[in-house]
Amino acid sequence: MPPNEYIYIENHQKLSVYDDATKNQDDKGIFIFQDLNVLNNQKHIRQISSDGDFEWDQVPPDSASAPCCGTVPVFGKIDIDRASGFNYSTQMSGNDTDYHWLHGYKNEEDLVGVTGYFRGTNFTGSFNADNNPLFAPNTNPMPRTWSGDPVPFAMEVIGQSGSEITVNFYADYDPFTITENTTWGGQIFLDQTTTVENNAVLTILPGTTIYLEKDVSLSALPGSQLISDGTEENPIRFLRADPNEAWSSVYLNSDQENSIKWSLFDGGSTNLTIASQNNPIEHSTFRNATFRNVDSWHNQ
Repeated sequence: MPPNEYIYIENHQKLSVYDDATKNQDDKGIFIFQDLNVLNNQKHIRQISSDGDFEWDQVPPDSASAPCCGTVPVFGKIDIDRASGFNYSTQMSGNDTDYHWLHGYKNEEDLVGVTGYFRGTNFTGSFNADNNPLFAPNTNPMPRTWSGDPVPFAMEVIGQSGSEITVNFYADYDPFTITENTTWGGQIFLDQTTTVENNAVLTILPGTTIYLEKDVSLSALPGSQLISDGTEENPIRFLRADPNEAWSSVYLNSDQENSIKWSLFDGGSTNLTIASQNNPIEHSTFRNATFRNVDSWHNQ
């Protein structure tokens, strides 16, 4: 990390009304805050939410009121923008030190911006085992410096029991070579071909969307395992990062019983290439391939 920039990892379990900046009763897990301390020795703290970075537009003010100071500005998401977007930081208001206020800005020179109390009902701000377990260079959001440069580290939630959360931290993290058991959730972006190596298991949670760039593939190599088990309510999606450019394929080269259930494959050159046995495929859709939706060498 650059000088004067710090990352705070906090375990929020909704122990009080003040313990959840998003006011979402179900939002329990790891909150990540980033501290920039450069201007006149003043701290500016940005909350990195697991809902990702988007371009934001201000919509008409909410009729509800902030804890002490009137009408609340409300923001609506437009497009995904992992590198810039409209970011949030917390700051305290007056003597109300128990209340979190969120401060919007678009760059370091515009630290004033519009201030409001963020209330989003369906907003998810935490990382946990069931929703967004990974915070890495291939996730939305991705670790980056205050100025937007990528930071090569990752955090993964590997266990959760009650309010106790276990995480792994990785320095010099390679998001495109999976060498140990890894769980994906939320939004995953692959701009390079990604391999699941021997003895590693890649588990993709229901509701996850994987965006693949042009000619990029995801391959389960011999001895590895790919588990893409969505549900009818929350399917897993493999989609184009660029609507006009086809990704390559998802390759099942491992015979360790890869599993594809309730998954959508859309827009690859060959959406799924099966080069091994023992791959149950159920309730899944393959469409809009430029060459072949499923290329099955052999399967049972």
